Amino acid sequence: MQHYPLISIIIPVYNRAHLIGETLDSIQEQSYHNWECLIVDDGSTDDTVTVVEQYAKKDSRFQYYKRADTYLPGGNGARNYGFRLSKGDYIQWFDSDDVMYPNLLEVQLEQILKNHSAFSLCLYDLYRKDEDTLIIGTPQYLQEGFYYDYITRRLQANLPTLLFSKKALKDSVLNEALLKSQEYEFLQRFFRKYEQEGILINTSLLRVVRHKESITEFHSPKKIASALDALLITESELPKDSPLFVRQEVALQYLKTLYLAFTHRMTAVFYRYLWRVLYFQFFKGLYVICYAGLLYLMVKIVSTGDWHYKKIYDLYH
Repeated sequence: MQHYPLISIIIPVYNRAHLIGETLDSIQEQSYHNWECLIVDDGSTDDTVTVVEQYAKKDSRFQYYKRADTYLPGGNGARNYGFRLSKGDYIQWFDSDDVMYPNLLEVQLEQILKNHSAFSLCLYDLYRKDEDTLIIGTPQYLQEGFYYDYITRRLQANLPTLLFSKKALKDSVLNEALLKSQEYEFLQRFFRKYEQEGILINTSLLRVVRHKESITEFHSPKKIASALDALLITESELPKDSPLFVRQEVALQYLKTLYLAFTHRMTAVFYRYLWRVLYFQFFKGLYVICYAGLLYLMVKIVSTGDWHYKKIYDLYH
């Protein structure tokens, strides 16, 4: 690369004193050196601030901030605040327990500059800490494009796997009201707008860590509701000429997410979102409401297997 633009790495953090050190070490070991790392604390009550300040004292590229009260609590509020403070030409949102491989920034930026792209997407290796297993990322190939492949789950992507041109993000913010599927809702908007301006890198450039403390491992009524809201937003923003298989796949994802409310007996969430199946396909939705609504009553009274619920998936295949 002939010039070295500044990359802003933004990390939301909450009670990660025992984990974030490895993440910051991996950033410090990057082969590309012109970066700033903004760690935005979302209200930690452990020693996170002490750990981060030790890094900041040794390397001024690390910067510690507390999320401003004008942003909602949660990862998205911290990410949006970090984005406002950032000074870089490129944005790398990262997680406080993931690990960059040494050439992540260099490779992703090089591909963006070489192809005049708005973003680059790489692969990742998945490390399941509790099982001590590492799943190596496998190559991906676009079939319908970034947007349709992503919302139908053919394409694997999350914020740490993406490097963005800051110019492409100027009109985009993460939805701070969502507690789950925030990245899905954000990326479906972003990919829809910049579908023709991305580059896919079939190389694993980071290690994503999953463990009992991972945010993605928790289910609660509010989080299930947020995941359903994200899918409703996605459905409402689908272009009118979207293929039928795309609409059916989004509907199927909705039903599979609703299944979590079904199996965890989250009665209020289940019934509140069951009727919204009508938004996808009206007549199929009527059948689903009648079948799943009655089935839910039955499983609460008698020991009918939850597997009966999955029969409705056949309607959307």
